[in-house]
Amino acid sequence: IVLHYEETGTGQPLLLISGLGGDSQSWAQHISDLSKNHRVISFDNRGSGRTSAPDRPYTIAQMANDTSQLLEHLNIPTTHILSFSLLGGAIALQLALQDASHIDRIAIIASAGNLDNFSRSILNSWVSSRRSNLSREALVRLSAPFLYSRSFLNDETRLESMVLSTALNEFEQSDHAFIRQTEAILNWQPSKNLTTIPNPVLLLNGTEDQLVTTEQTNELAKSLPNYTTKQLAGGHA
Repeated sequence: IVLHYEETGTGQPLLLISGLGGDSQSWAQHISDLSKNHRVISFDNRGSGRTSAPDRPYTIAQMANDTSQLLEHLNIPTTHILSFSLLGGAIALQLALQDASHIDRIAIIASAGNLDNFSRSILNSWVSSRRSNLSREALVRLSAPFLYSRSFLNDETRLESMVLSTALNEFEQSDHAFIRQTEAILNWQPSKNLTTIPNPVLLLNGTEDQLVTTEQTNELAKSLPNYTTKQLAGGHA
């Protein structure tokens, strides 16, 4: 595949890994702060943004390999990782499982190890919606209650701004690529191996997150030998 990436700032490397359906633009509001002290690398996962989106099965191990090849291409021997959501968290943990020596610290926002049936049903409903005739705007509105807090959804100005900016993404993800990424999440089963990860891992989750609950984050923490957890106000996104 051809993989799109961007670099900003200097210092110790910090790799940003986006979540399901997201791309490097999802970090836009945070790049300026993060790059004050780090060489920040953001990129588009397989199937997102300006990276290739082949219509064949994806796996988390394959996407982690894409990421490790990016680090090799950039001649980065070790990096911190900041990842978001189920896809980003899975890729980060898989990278650590494959070779923890190339990773320093890991921060994971709103992710889980094994998914419960509630989270799986949400993901499967999103797959079904992608196979329908819904418009981009309708798809964004359909997923919003699972991604945002009640106060965000009740702020009509912010909500409509989010809907507009998401629906008008010039590098919008194809339906088949969203489905392939979702299948990769649903098929990933890491929990028995996570005890071998030596890196310090910070697990953050929103108090109103419906897609990944605090209980799921705590279950993931139990599988890791070196972790810290912290709750933040807000929903999944």
